Amino acid sequence: MQPSSTCIPSTKGSGEGTYLKLGIKCSSPICSERSSNCSSTSPCIYSIEYGDKTTSQGIYGRDRLTLTRSDVIDNFLFGCGTRNSGTFHELEEDGILGLSRNPISIVQQTAKKYHQVFSYCIPSKSGFTGFLRFGGGGQESIIYTPMTNYKDSSFYGINMIGISVAGKKLPIPSTIFAKGGSIIDSGTDVTRLPRDIYIPLRDAYRKAMAQYKLVKPEDLGQISELFDTCHFLGRQKSFKFPKVSFILSGGVAVDIPPSGIYFQVLKTVVCFAFSAKPLDGAPGIIWGSIQQRTLEVVYDVGKRKIGFGYGACK
Repeated sequence: MQPSSTCIPSTKGSGEGTYLKLGIKCSSPICSERSSNCSSTSPCIYSIEYGDKTTSQGIYGRDRLTLTRSDVIDNFLFGCGTRNSGTFHELEEDGILGLSRNPISIVQQTAKKYHQVFSYCIPSKSGFTGFLRFGGGGQESIIYTPMTNYKDSSFYGINMIGISVAGKKLPIPSTIFAKGGSIIDSGTDVTRLPRDIYIPLRDAYRKAMAQYKLVKPEDLGQISELFDTCHFLGRQKSFKFPKVSFILSGGVAVDIPPSGIYFQVLKTVVCFAFSAKPLDGAPGIIWGSIQQRTLEVVYDVGKRKIGFGYGACK
């Protein structure tokens, strides 16, 4: 995240000299809590690697963060990258906004103002507008499930106990769902499931889609590394997808919106937007962003619950 133009690296050398105005001193207690790669003559250094192997290295800074004219956060801590790789270059991203339970995330740094509550809505496709809201959900009809502990404070744990397809719960033992843990993550696109959950789900989906022609994985090239179930659309403008629901603790069942069930890889081919391909070091189940499309997802960190509302954006 880059709240000030002084964060832009110099084109000569490493550019670290341009950060001294906002940089935190290496001798600061804040630095000793966050970094061990530091010398007394340099600004506080950070280094981080994300699950998709994107990396960022740079210095810790502190500045005033202005979200709106009335929402101003003084002494906001942030990392200003001087050496970035991965999606920063591939997708031309300016930065990453941390929404985790980590003490340095924007959620924790603004806890007094927004009470550790935020929500977002991811639109169904590019061209539509979603939102990120701090301080509370916008809908009254939000359904909540308990937020569970997960060993890594970067993630929000949930307790997934079942999946249904076309209104019928899959015969998968609850012990399989409990193994490895479950999280919900806006930074992972495709929902990842262990094979002993994915295979029954995939087979039920294929059965419901039997009227459509399957595409051979080898005909899809690299996309087959992630997806193994794709159908040929042909001249049809749309498919009729079976309803898929995630069953969570607290008596909550969340229907996945139609736009979260498929991933369009070609103009005439759509793939089942779930995968059994694991991510290194990740939990057993990751509820990804594609399956969150058009939902308002509310994180009430203080009350330890996560909520869902339908049709919050297109």
